[in-house]
Amino acid sequence: MARALADEPNLQLLEERFDPNDMGYRDIWEALVFTGRRASEVTELRLECASIQRKVPFLWHDQTKVGNLDEAIRIPQRLFERLELRKQRTVERFEDLYGRSPGPKERKLLALFPSPHENPDGTVAITYSIFGDAFRDWLEALDIGAWVPHQARHTLATNLLKNGAGLHHIKQYLGQISIRMAEHYANPRELHQAGEKSQVASSQRRPDALEGYYELAV
Repeated sequence: MARALADEPNLQLLEERFDPNDMGYRDIWEALVFTGRRASEVTELRLECASIQRKVPFLWHDQTKVGNLDEAIRIPQRLFERLELRKQRTVERFEDLYGRSPGPKERKLLALFPSPHENPDGTVAITYSIFGDAFRDWLEALDIGAWVPHQARHTLATNLLKNGAGLHHIKQYLGQISIRMAEHYANPRELHQAGEKSQVASSQRRPDALEGYYELAV
């Protein structure tokens, strides 16, 4: 099912049929798949959420559930470019509405995915329920059974573990408060197969050892 939800024709279906007003539903979904963020951490992104630091793309976001604000994680170039295009569209909407470009202070407050309801200045982000409704309709059209966006987080955790990441790295990357929570997100079978040997080897990796794992989300 995860592979089906990352298939290009199916992604185009989400973008073209279930996002007629170009709210960025595909962008939200791809960000969830590639980063394993909580859904609200993606829907509530600000305009200037992505940047390049020493030639490496980063995503800046708030992990309000665990009290981590303005956190940065490395992201693949593909996702960075998609978010940059979404930023351009959001700015263009502001310009169409006000006849001018947003100033520096306004850019800091603008939502990357602005809500279409009661949001004249573009600072209110789209709600998870709005995205969730479109996501559910997309799955019904694909006829592949029930799924929820949050399961992308579980899928990423399982694949990180399967490909050599330690639970401590998964905990750090997903923004969790305990190793036990990381275990909850990973597939029990993969936990068993990883074993103590994998855990010891993974513990010796550098903090940047997650590089290259992003493409394993599906």
